[in-house]
Amino acid sequence: MADWCVHQLREAEARDDEAEALALVAKASLYDNDRRHGELLAGLGRVTVPSPGPSLRVRALVEDGQRVLRAGDHVVRVAAGESATLMRGRWLATAEDGSVLAFRLDRGDSRDLRLALAPPLPAGVAYLPGGAIFDRGGRTVAEVTRYGLAQREVTCGEWLAFLNDPAVLATIIAEERAGRCVRVPRSAVDQRTPLWRRGREFALIDGAGQAIDPELPVTGVSAADAEAFVRWRTQRDGLPWRLPTRDEWRFAMQGGDGRPFPWGVRFDPDIVLADCTGADGAPRLTPGGRHARDRSVQGVLDLAGSVGELTVAAHGRVPMLYLVCGGSFRDRQDEAFASEAFRPEAVNAIHPGTGFRLALALP
Repeated sequence: MADWCVHQLREAEARDDEAEALALVAKASLYDNDRRHGELLAGLGRVTVPSPGPSLRVRALVEDGQRVLRAGDHVVRVAAGESATLMRGRWLATAEDGSVLAFRLDRGDSRDLRLALAPPLPAGVAYLPGGAIFDRGGRTVAEVTRYGLAQREVTCGEWLAFLNDPAVLATIIAEERAGRCVRVPRSAVDQRTPLWRRGREFALIDGAGQAIDPELPVTGVSAADAEAFVRWRTQRDGLPWRLPTRDEWRFAMQGGDGRPFPWGVRFDPDIVLADCTGADGAPRLTPGGRHARDRSVQGVLDLAGSVGELTVAAHGRVPMLYLVCGGSFRDRQDEAFASEAFRPEAVNAIHPGTGFRLALALP
């Protein structure tokens, strides 16, 4: 009976059902006559930092009054090659260079805690150390290796620089003459008129003559356009930019501990840019980073809200399968903003609530 209660206890805690878990701890304690489950029922687990590797500072993560998981002040220092006994729960590990990884420690767990140091990265790129991705039941479903991820979605200002590159502009004009509209923001797949004004070059002015904020995430472009932007940035910067995979996007959302939202385990519409948060009830896109609590463990902004983000199922797949992850300023349902939310996207599809961010391959 004690074994059965412990099994049920683990499942309840995987669901973050604390009330059920407390009841099962009390029940299991009544039947654990030989105290085989004593340490587990006390809520303890153990972490070991492998050697060689950096020493880590570990702090407990606790939900604040705004539903955000924040690290406490008390620090447990674990040197390379050493172990520490910790209470079950969510924790934040920080390396000497500031690299961070959230992790979840369950009752009776014994796990290695690995956190590789970050290589030099361009400004505006967060370091994702890689690790496991979890489903809602706490089960590992995939793993990713380390990579970089832009802290913000690609902006209209960045897209303007792309459009006005002489080679890109020449391609746009040639396609126009053939009756096709490519690369430019547009309202639909068959739309032949760009949403941005063009003279000799494109300008951040819409069809009504209103200025477009360069800090807005770019929308109205297709996956094919996004891939063209990636190639252009790769050539311009001399860096291996690419679209993130869906697994990489999910890892960024979860931060390492399997949370469903970048900030924690419970949804709050006030945290994200969503249809239901507009002052006048109308969905309206705003510049990135305005919703400061929609921030991941590693400092990536607007993953849950703002715009849905283009990802790929896996690199090297032919034909490429594109997936839009997360919610946007046009969504309302809680589920749209979670780490598991995604929908397939055709390579030439256009959606006013879809944008993308860049990932950076790391050795």
